Amino acid sequence: MKPLVISLLLWTAMSAPVAVADPAGKAIAVQTVPPKYGRNLPEGKGWFRLTLDNTGRVLRVAVLKSTGHRELDASAVAALKQWRFKPVPENYVVMPVEFSHKSQSRGMRLDYQ
Repeated sequence: MKPLVISLLLWTAMSAPVAVADPAGKAIAVQTVPPKYGRNLPEGKGWFRLTLDNTGRVLRVAVLKSTGHRELDASAVAALKQWRFKPVPENYVVMPVEFSHKSQSRGMRLDYQ
């Protein structure tokens, strides 16, 4: 199966969940939960694979490439397990998650494909 192509930016943990589908409209996240991230945590970017069931619920989250920090990986996995998608034929989403103190607000960026 080819990965879903979708982009999402969550700039703060307090912002409302937002999901933007690609032009082909393959999938839409209908419930998102941002990872917990604070000023005292390190920075890092990792890649995660979400396995979905036929209703769009996340069954499993696998770390494809670690952020380099267990606490960041665990935070991303815990949040991504709570995501929900509209049902789609593909059964997975590959998503990078970046934790950074340099961005505009709390430094969390999620792009999913």
